[in-house]
Amino acid sequence: MQGITQPSPAAQSAVVRAAGVGPGDIGYVEAHGTGTKVGDPIEFAALTDAYGGSGGPCALGSLKTDIGHPESAAGVLGLIKAALAVHRGVIPANLHFTRWNPAIDAGGTRFVVPVDTTPWDGGGRPRRAGVSAFGVTGMNAHATVEQAPLAPPRSRHTRRDQAVVCAESAASAGGLAATARRLADHVESTSDAVTDVAHTLAAHRSHLSTRACVVTADRAGLVDALRAVADGHEHPDVVTGPTNDPGMPVWVFSGHGSQWPGMARDLLDRDPAFTRVVDRLGAVASAEGVPVRRLLSTGEPLERMDLVQPVVFTVQTALAEMWRTAACARPPWWATRWVRPRPLWRRAS
Repeated sequence: MQGITQPSPAAQSAVVRAAGVGPGDIGYVEAHGTGTKVGDPIEFAALTDAYGGSGGPCALGSLKTDIGHPESAAGVLGLIKAALAVHRGVIPANLHFTRWNPAIDAGGTRFVVPVDTTPWDGGGRPRRAGVSAFGVTGMNAHATVEQAPLAPPRSRHTRRDQAVVCAESAASAGGLAATARRLADHVESTSDAVTDVAHTLAAHRSHLSTRACVVTADRAGLVDALRAVADGHEHPDVVTGPTNDPGMPVWVFSGHGSQWPGMARDLLDRDPAFTRVVDRLGAVASAEGVPVRRLLSTGEPLERMDLVQPVVFTVQTALAEMWRTAACARPPWWATRWVRPRPLWRRAS
């Protein structure tokens, strides 16, 4: 680290080498490339030292030729650009490039600056790109982006006549129509299996209030049904409508086995709602010989069933009151599995 006024060639070379790839493995470098008289030659020298020794041509570019210097966002945007180039097999053009910086001697190096959008064929190997980013304080960063391996072909066990449910949703009827139209266009333009579409919609999309469910066994049926949803028409394979009112929470109270010494002790006399219920139910439990407050405050072992059940019931009822008071809501249903504390339950109710 030497700062923005003294970029370090050695540090830049070291961080590129630390990425752990050979010189011929990189087909594109997304450079920091700010266009400065001092910084660009030093960065180019570092890249030449690390990547310029052998291999075929290596494209060199910087998104700053397209959008200027995004400052603190430059690194992540350069990473996104490189990832898209690797994924799509296309190297973007560098706008406004006409000649090299006079301080840079590109002769004899692998680097070329594409001024046109260029197809990128990995030649049977994974496409790899390097990404450099330098901070104003002198921090140097370099990342390597590699093409993901192709997924092996999957065997198709799903019969063509086995229907699946493709669930679409939006916040409004207009949004649902637009979403259905986009999905229909996507299905028509790809080879995605209907089962994959159904899984993605179910597991990786938000489920909003206005919904349409398509029951189909093939891509053509899915597209046809989605077009009907988009056009506002009825379809025999589609069920549409808003969701019901959201369900209310249910509090489920556990029984013996959930206790531990000193449980809820920190809430005693600190949370008014919690303490109020403990004192009220503690008075009822005391009549049966169970000193609830003392057991909680001292952290005594809770092993005897005749002690555990009233204490657990009291703590969980007090917690429910604390949450109810804080949230200003009361759930319509409680579920429990206690054996002994029937007088406490009647008192709590």
